[in-house]
Amino acid sequence: MYHRISPFNIPRLPARFSSSSTFPPTPRQRILSMGRKFVPLLVLSTFLVWILGSGVHEQLGFTTFSNNHDFPDFAQYIHKRTISARDLALDEPDRRLIIVGDIHGMNHSLHDLLHKLSYKPSTDTLIHLGDIITKSPLSNSLSVLDFFTHPTHPHQPLFGVRGNHDQTVIEWRGWIDWVEGMVGGKAWLKQLERNFESKFGGPHDDDDDLKNKREGEMDMEKVGEWVEEELRKHRGGGKGRWWAKIPKGWEMFGEHYRVARALTPSQKAYLLSLPLILHLPSEHVYLVHAGLLPYDPERPISDKKQPLARLPVIPKLSTDSQLSGGGVDGLYGEGEAEQGYDEEAVKRREMRKAQEEALISDVKQNGDPWVVLNLRGVIDDTGKITRKAKAGTPWTKIWNKTMSRCSGYTSHLAPGQDDGEEGGGGVMGGGLPCLPSTVVYGHTASRGLDVNRWSVGLDSGCAKGGRLTAIVVESSSARVGEGERRRLVEGRSEGGQVVLGGSGGTRRNEEDEEEDADWLALEGERVRKERKDGVIPFGDSGRARVVSVQCRKP
Repeated sequence: MYHRISPFNIPRLPARFSSSSTFPPTPRQRILSMGRKFVPLLVLSTFLVWILGSGVHEQLGFTTFSNNHDFPDFAQYIHKRTISARDLALDEPDRRLIIVGDIHGMNHSLHDLLHKLSYKPSTDTLIHLGDIITKSPLSNSLSVLDFFTHPTHPHQPLFGVRGNHDQTVIEWRGWIDWVEGMVGGKAWLKQLERNFESKFGGPHDDDDDLKNKREGEMDMEKVGEWVEEELRKHRGGGKGRWWAKIPKGWEMFGEHYRVARALTPSQKAYLLSLPLILHLPSEHVYLVHAGLLPYDPERPISDKKQPLARLPVIPKLSTDSQLSGGGVDGLYGEGEAEQGYDEEAVKRREMRKAQEEALISDVKQNGDPWVVLNLRGVIDDTGKITRKAKAGTPWTKIWNKTMSRCSGYTSHLAPGQDDGEEGGGGVMGGGLPCLPSTVVYGHTASRGLDVNRWSVGLDSGCAKGGRLTAIVVESSSARVGEGERRRLVEGRSEGGQVVLGGSGGTRRNEEDEEEDADWLALEGERVRKERKDGVIPFGDSGRARVVSVQCRKP
């Protein structure tokens, strides 16, 4: 007669039946023997599953948030996109490049600016610097998105980069779509929104007045307390599993959630299409929301791993097509192509292209989306990044100081060494083996229109009643002579900052909420140093015109 033996109810055997006994093994002994063989395999299998699972999560784009829940990749970053000279077409008559600072849903101000510029969709390339939404009524943010998602001309050249506020909206929309894609998720979220509406008069799909409520009209601290209370109330119940899907630190029913909820499919697709960085190789210009760094501040600038401390390496150019006509893949314009029949000139051009690409790929901070979206300064002692405008050294100061040290490539070549060969480079006499690049950015409204030789800040506080600012590069002035470039810079610089002499932007509030309060408290006492619209250096030897309009508070 056989008895089923449970692993949780194994009879205790007398001591005489030990494992060394000559008697046949008992069921208990067989189980223990199997266990000794199986446990190591179980541990190894568990470890392998964990390793493979981690890799699968990375490949599928899952992220683990602080509440120990696996989420899809809501961020969906696009790191960089290149705009070629062919796309800009600044060598063609009547073509212009227009770059606009932070719009923040100020739709009327945007169209005032475009009217002042006599904007022509068929011939003007329009680029925004991110944060095109939020900080204004919802309907205004959606109108700005409509402008960029529904071009009035079939070949209207419109480009842009993501801002930190755009990114938060993107992530909320990704979360909403994820929840609603689950069985029961859409009903739960809809009921939650109705509960919120009954408590706070919050978002509802059919109520235009409520859709237009701004975050400032709602006590978000009380909203947060209500969300936490609902979470505690439903923890452990049937609805608790849904509440656990809200990532910790996310502000449920805030302004970004409401914009995300209202997005049309085309508006969502447009935001997702925006990269973090736009590179204009023909102008030697980067466009980014917050900023870039010229080197890794956690290493010495002379470290060989720094892209500006070594000569860029390029493949050998051998074909006739590479030595003539417009540069590689149309990145450079016809003007440069005419000068590019000289093989040495082409080599230098390709070295510069490689250098500019390495600055994005090899400086680790420039590959970190949070840095590119939030950078304002660098903490001197540690090299850590800060988003506070009053902390550390402004990144623009570091950028301009570094670019002023670029002394070209030839002086850094070893005797007999050819351009583009390995082994050259290094810092000689304080100079760097590089050629300078320009960054045009937004994000830091507290500094207003901030023009330096190798950086231009265009966030002039439109959403707080400041100005909406743009720079315009015209085809007729895209290239100027060295003498004119010198006149643009010399005699107009104070500590590296280009002074326009007049009006065109004011010192405005930080985007951080705590600094919004500082601005409002000081607004009555602040002396507004207005700057006139004027001409500034742009790129190597170009110039741009600064144009701005006064914004009306929404």
